[in-house]
Amino acid sequence: MSREISVAVVDDHPLVGDGLRAVIGSMDSDIRVCAVAASVAELMEQGCPPPVAVLLDIRLADESRARENVHALMMWGARVLVYTQGDQVEEVLEALQAGALGVVHKQDPIDDLVEAISIVATDEFRVADDGSGELKPRQYISRRLAQALEVLAERSPAANLTPQELEVIRLYASGLISKHVARFMNLSEGTVKTYLKRSKDKLILAGYSASTKHEIRTAAIRLGIVPPVDSEA
Repeated sequence: MSREISVAVVDDHPLVGDGLRAVIGSMDSDIRVCAVAASVAELMEQGCPPPVAVLLDIRLADESRARENVHALMMWGARVLVYTQGDQVEEVLEALQAGALGVVHKQDPIDDLVEAISIVATDEFRVADDGSGELKPRQYISRRLAQALEVLAERSPAANLTPQELEVIRLYASGLISKHVARFMNLSEGTVKTYLKRSKDKLILAGYSASTKHEIRTAAIRLGIVPPVDSEA
């Protein structure tokens, strides 16, 4: 018997969440829309346990950033699937680099959305370059957006870093040590150190100094991976 996949919808247009609840609820699937909210903060304030996945609109009325919303939902314990009109490709790429597991266009067929939810809710065993293996969530990219995202990523000054490497650099440059980065990303410390070494090598090949933590932070600021000043400053 398949397990039920609980899904929350974060969208500032109530009809979107209510409509998805009704449509998905009428389908023969294991997916259930358990909560609808206009913001990430509102969702968490409802007091419900973290769902398996959250369908996240990329732009919300509270003017929150996609990256911060993805991080908050991941820390809460939910997987993130971006659900967008598709004209905010830069924000979508930012959300994917922050850890979102995929993106669905709002004009995609409902069957594609159901498939995407099922995919990101499923783990698969993957082997890293260092030979270590672990269960990782699967990913899904809308066919409508795949080409635009690929073109944008190729133009990005940090395109030579994978999303995992970008996240390691972001956290490390923000002041965390590798042990804490591993805990935040739910990885082994050895895997984080491997990502960090590969990232340093790629930054150096791209012309950045990256021998010390200060140099890595400077490079991350220039690439837009971290802000130029600490949030508490």
